[in-house]
Amino acid sequence: MKKLLRRISSLTGLSERFLLFLIAGGINTLFYYGVYALLIRLGLPYPAAVVLATVCGVAFNFNTFGRFVFKQFESRLISRFAAVYAVLALTNIAGIKLFELCGLPNRYVAGAVLTLPVALLGYFLNKTFVFTGVRL
Repeated sequence: MKKLLRRISSLTGLSERFLLFLIAGGINTLFYYGVYALLIRLGLPYPAAVVLATVCGVAFNFNTFGRFVFKQFESRLISRFAAVYAVLALTNIAGIKLFELCGLPNRYVAGAVLTLPVALLGYFLNKTFVFTGVRL
């Protein structure tokens, strides 16, 4: 895996840590969106689905990002990590509402479309406020 990451890094110019972030982010996104879609399917309103999926995602994502990407799995960071995810959840809720106001009532599509911009915001916020000692 390390060798493959090194090779892709040299070909793309992206750091190995950022590539790990993309891989972990993909896994985290599948987990989050799966929980979100399931909760919508069960009939929960989208704000509740976003909040519950985010709560489930915080524990899962802190593990993947902290252990594998940033190599900083310290319990003292969980409160900052959770705060970042609170911002991401609010951003998601606002984005879905905006899509509704623009005439896109499909919450599955809205949630999927918001995945990449919210993930990029998460990368920036985690890098800036949570895992500050790590060079990406």
